[in-house]
Amino acid sequence: MGTSSSTAAAGLSFGGLMSKYHKQLSNHRWEWVRRAILKRDGFRCRQCQRPGRLEVDHVQSLKRGGAAWDFSNLQVLCRLCHLQKTRHENVSALTVPGQKEWRELIETMVSG
Repeated sequence: MGTSSSTAAAGLSFGGLMSKYHKQLSNHRWEWVRRAILKRDGFRCRQCQRPGRLEVDHVQSLKRGGAAWDFSNLQVLCRLCHLQKTRHENVSALTVPGQKEWRELIETMVSG
C-alpha cells in the first residue's frame, strides 16, 4: 500500500540524501492522509477522471505558501496530470532576465 510514496521518496534522493520533503512522504502520517485523500477523491484523478497511477498533490505548493496537511489543499492527480501541473508551475515561476527565452527553451525541451 505505501510503496508509491516510499518509491517516490527513494527515487528523488540526491547522492543518497533525501530532501526533508521527500522524507516526509514516507512517514506514517502522510500515508494515512494520502489514503484518506485517495478515498475522498474516489481513487480517480481530479483533472482527467482516470484511475491508474495516482499521486496526492498540493493544490497550492508548499513553496508558495500552501498548507502541507490541509485536506482542502490536497487533491488526487494521475502521474501525467501531476507532471503537467508541476511543469506549468515551474515554467510560470521563471523570473530571470531572458525569461521568455528560457520559457521557450524549457517548453521545447519538455514537449519535444
